[in-house]
Amino acid sequence: MQKSKIIKDIPKVAKKEISFVLYNYKNLSALIEDRKDYIRAKLNYSTSAWLRGRNQNSNSLEDILIMYEDDEYIKRIKKWKIIINKVLNEFINEEYPVEYYLIKYKYIDNMSDNFLIEKLNLDSKEELQYLIMEVKEKVYNYALKENLYKEVISDGKMSSYCYC
Repeated sequence: MQKSKIIKDIPKVAKKEISFVLYNYKNLSALIEDRKDYIRAKLNYSTSAWLRGRNQNSNSLEDILIMYEDDEYIKRIKKWKIIINKVLNEFINEEYPVEYYLIKYKYIDNMSDNFLIEKLNLDSKEELQYLIMEVKEKVYNYALKENLYKEVISDGKMSSYCYC
């Protein structure tokens, strides 16, 4: 593996969020459902709420569905699902099997570093760490394209949407 490519600095908060999303890739749908349960419990849902006027606090089923669609956490997790799927598809379609299997073994299957070094035919832990940083950089670049980190570009600050 060549180390000629310079890996740019990824903000610490972004690294943490990317690691969180990769490690919890299988559970992203469950995270969304948990958030929906939280919203539902918080709102005190009422089946007769539609009888009240629009000016009152009704908490009808329609209101809850709108809150699901407007919730920033749910939107962000859905975007992350799309990003991770795009990255995995790119790695498979562009013939990057090492990067694909790194994500699969390390983050989805939670295999050890020694297993990864052996299975991916790497020479050392340093090479493995470099490959991990390369993968995180690609994920970060996709996140920038999807405007998950537009705050970094505009004012140099990270958003507070990291769920790690």
